[in-house]
Amino acid sequence: MESSRLGLLSRKTPKRCTQVLATMVVALGPLATGLGKGYSSPALASMQTLSTNSTNTTDFAITPEEGSWIASLSLLGAFFGGLPGGLAMKLGRRRILFIVALPFTLFWFLTVFAKLCSNGLCIFIFMRSLLCNRVIGYSSTPSFLLYRKREKEAEASLTWLRGGHDITRELTTMKANINSMRENEKVSCYKELRRSLIKPILITCGLMVFQKFSGANAFNFYAVPILSQAFVGIDPYSAAVVVALLQILAGMISSMLIDTAGRLPLLIISNILMSSALAGFGTYVYVTEGREVTGAGTDWIPLTCALIFQVAFALGISPVSWLYIGELFPLRHRGLGAIANSVSYACSFASVKTFVDFQLLLGLHGSFWLYSGISVVGLVFTVSLVPETKGRGLEEME
Repeated sequence: MESSRLGLLSRKTPKRCTQVLATMVVALGPLATGLGKGYSSPALASMQTLSTNSTNTTDFAITPEEGSWIASLSLLGAFFGGLPGGLAMKLGRRRILFIVALPFTLFWFLTVFAKLCSNGLCIFIFMRSLLCNRVIGYSSTPSFLLYRKREKEAEASLTWLRGGHDITRELTTMKANINSMRENEKVSCYKELRRSLIKPILITCGLMVFQKFSGANAFNFYAVPILSQAFVGIDPYSAAVVVALLQILAGMISSMLIDTAGRLPLLIISNILMSSALAGFGTYVYVTEGREVTGAGTDWIPLTCALIFQVAFALGISPVSWLYIGELFPLRHRGLGAIANSVSYACSFASVKTFVDFQLLLGLHGSFWLYSGISVVGLVFTVSLVPETKGRGLEEME
């Protein structure tokens, strides 16, 4: 009795520091990528203002059509980058991260040394270089190492990740799933596709379509130009920063709610709030459009709509859509999540590129009414097809 009590007292509790550290290092990649994507919002506004007000013929000037290409071309490149995503199962996630970081760093160097470019861009190189250095120091994931029959390395990797906690049970479960995966690899691709992959592909790709055509890309890539048209008494640059900061806070809250409230409720609430906010924003623009001066006391309406939309987006459909890619696909076919990834970037490119066209055809108000309608359709899609995965571990859903 005494010995068992001592055993309980001496049992190590899991340490989260190594897991948090590994997550933060990998997150440097999306951070550096996001800095590149966020460039278009203030840059396009300044370029278009320069082309309107400048009398110097040597100044750089762009048209709205050219601006849409500047904003969207990076997403087109990301689409082609997502196609070989299945290589991660063969080469390993760590190696893929390292390979991707090298050209990314090179192209930021090219940007830094471009004519009249601010030296402040060196920070992007530092982030990517830090990603390279830290990734080199980490081992590959335990599941990948087991898949490659490197069991000792897998055990060491899992031990480091769990911070010294007893990994025997988890490692045994992972081995059993890997062995089962190898046995099932003999099943024909056609049969496997019909049995277990059509629904995950449909759900993840559908969520990506509704996520990207929800109007979020319009707000993110054209935030300053949009807010310039909607606001009179508020600096659009400051408003864009406030909206972005609130989106970050909402993302933090979402990370705590995903496993308590569940994925499906967050998706439903997100779509309802997004469609309402977009409809309100479009209605405000429609009512005030054509007026030279609008009441400064009503500027809170579009700002509130923009804030509600960004919070709803970051709270539900933005993180949950990506989470489902890792949860719905079986481990042996998780590389097919690259399909949803490519669909995401293809839709991002299309939504960013066509926003200017929608604005010319439907007006700014009509564009946001359209996005509101798409969010309503996304709500129907979510309620009809998307399953709840709360409380189900990755190995259980396998």
